[in-house]
Amino acid sequence: MTGSGAVSSCHTDAGLIAEAAKSLGLKGCKKLAAMLGTPNSGKSTLFNALTGGRARVGNWPGVTVDIHVGRLRGICVLDLPGIYGLGGGGSEESAAKRALLTLRPDLVIVVLDGTSPEKSMYLLVDAAEAFPGKLVVAVSKYALSHGLGVHIDSEGLSRAIGAPVILTSALEGVGLDLLAREVREGPRKGQAQAFTIDYGPAEAYVSGLASKLESLARSLGVSPRWLAAALLAGDQDVASLVASLGGAELVDEARRLADRLGEEAGVPAALLIAEAKARTAERLASSVIVRRKPVEAPSWIDKVYLHPILGPVAGALTIFAVFLAAFTINTGFPLNYMLYLAGLESLASALEEYSLAGLIAAGFGKLASLLPGDAWWAQLAHGVLDGVGLVASFIPLVAALVAAMTLLDDSGFLARVAVSFHPLFKAFGLSGRSLYPLLTGLGCNVPAAMLTRTLPPEERLRALAAIPYMPCSARLIVIAAFSYAFFTGTTERALAATGVYLASMIAGLLAARLVAFIQARRIGVEEKPELVMELPLVHKPSLKVTWWATRDAVRAFTKKMSGPILVGSIIVWLLLNVPTGSGGVEATLGYRLGSIVGAIFSPLGLNEWQEAVMGLSLIGGSLVKELIVGVIGIATGNPDPAAAVAALGLTKAQAVSLLLFTTMYIPCIGTLAAVASESRSRRFTAALAIYMVLVATATAYAAYWLLALLGV
Repeated sequence: MTGSGAVSSCHTDAGLIAEAAKSLGLKGCKKLAAMLGTPNSGKSTLFNALTGGRARVGNWPGVTVDIHVGRLRGICVLDLPGIYGLGGGGSEESAAKRALLTLRPDLVIVVLDGTSPEKSMYLLVDAAEAFPGKLVVAVSKYALSHGLGVHIDSEGLSRAIGAPVILTSALEGVGLDLLAREVREGPRKGQAQAFTIDYGPAEAYVSGLASKLESLARSLGVSPRWLAAALLAGDQDVASLVASLGGAELVDEARRLADRLGEEAGVPAALLIAEAKARTAERLASSVIVRRKPVEAPSWIDKVYLHPILGPVAGALTIFAVFLAAFTINTGFPLNYMLYLAGLESLASALEEYSLAGLIAAGFGKLASLLPGDAWWAQLAHGVLDGVGLVASFIPLVAALVAAMTLLDDSGFLARVAVSFHPLFKAFGLSGRSLYPLLTGLGCNVPAAMLTRTLPPEERLRALAAIPYMPCSARLIVIAAFSYAFFTGTTERALAATGVYLASMIAGLLAARLVAFIQARRIGVEEKPELVMELPLVHKPSLKVTWWATRDAVRAFTKKMSGPILVGSIIVWLLLNVPTGSGGVEATLGYRLGSIVGAIFSPLGLNEWQEAVMGLSLIGGSLVKELIVGVIGIATGNPDPAAAVAALGLTKAQAVSLLLFTTMYIPCIGTLAAVASESRSRRFTAALAIYMVLVATATAYAAYWLLALLGV
């Protein structure tokens, strides 16, 4: 009927519950969620967006304060009165507390005003201590707050209070699907994490009384510490509920303890409790909130970036500068290539050697050299080190890209770049908001998929369909190796690499367009995304905000990638080292599997050995794309990527076709895992993988036949 506590608590006044349930219209509720927030925090707007704007108005018996009740797929959501804390004695606080402590909702959503989060922190720490394991935080007005230079470390706040924190914008639809998912699925088992407030001089009193209130706290659905603090503070609403449950003696004891505490401290116990919560709220706010003072941008900035012709050009140049810096710091590319063209080969080599990826590779190479070369376990350890090294080599790139993009975003420039690209993206069912994740995909598809969380649900699926087509830095290695091996001259190599990049990116936009078409067929009308956003004022970016974003991206990337790559590295090692007869690579299980997979290249005129090697490289490439050239190097006995690929003896037509296929077929296992996690749909992920293989095959065949007709 209502929350689990209202049904299971045999002590709670059944008549009061029945009267409240009737007044609030809670009949038939599968689960109960309650929304708390300070006045004007955006709580009611978020409530209406979450429940579809259809709400029943009721009130708590004996209190003339309206409580709105909406439904979300059979789940009842209470919009409780706006309050600043749970300890007040006004009619709003009384109605909110009685609803929370009597009905015991399964989930408590605290709405944090994104434009002025400090004023909501007292309520947040109060609720965090009261409802461990039941709490969800929804930061409202995210888009507006971002434009005003107000930033919240959502991941840091989540860890501090032990609850999910979701960035939302009700007017733009941002984060609503994530919040709805939390309402449907939460609270999760094992999620409970105690958030404790240090009560200073009152700590011993709170701890001692809490140990006696555990049973009563369970009946009310709150933590014993919060209940003890409320009784010591003289909260009459809480005291009357505890007394009705048979705890009158404990209420009297709490009053005696409060008097003693007041005499010892020289100030009332209620003031000590309130000050402790205020101090905690202030410390929490200072650690997770950054404000930057916006300034009026020079008029030429908007004139350039918002111009229909100059805007996309300026946006493209801005993004190019960001990626040039990020890639150069990580791998030296493309600055090293420019140095080679200028004849400065020694400087280019030094840039590659002392880049972050180069230093990491050298470090793992040193570790590998310490292992004996003959023992089987040492060979397996080599495979594991290769996998760990691959993850580690990508961390600097992810960090550099996210840091650079965050600086661009925090300054207010990225919003202007998004506006400049919106007309182009709109034709493919995307908005300018998708620019950030798509561009991040050029560095790595995994964090790019995770960045789609800020998009509306329909656009998120479209972006997730396009992101795996963005040629990441791992595919850059494959593209560079094939281009260098089979094409001569700087111009020809550049055209080949650029053509493959553009073809894959266009395929990604077309994939987004296909998803938009399917979505339109389902609802009977196609809604092209509009970009409605208030351009943020330009302000100096915050290094603290940049650190937050970079830290969270690296942590999420490592968590998602390390497991699949480690397991995959061992699998690839086994495939290349388990013999099925006498001989070299040709006698391994991997070669035999490669022959089966490589049969897809028969129409391209490859011989049996070429098919097997390419098929085996596809298996490795499904783990991480660098293994495409890595496996080819093992099979041909050439450690140099370009030399290894050249040893395949392909024609230019075959090389272009295979390069297109390896760039467009299924992304690495980490990207597939990220897509599945963000879309919450294995069916969508599987369909996308199958679609990508079909598109890659058709593109490769078409390119081969066209080039063959042209005599290439």
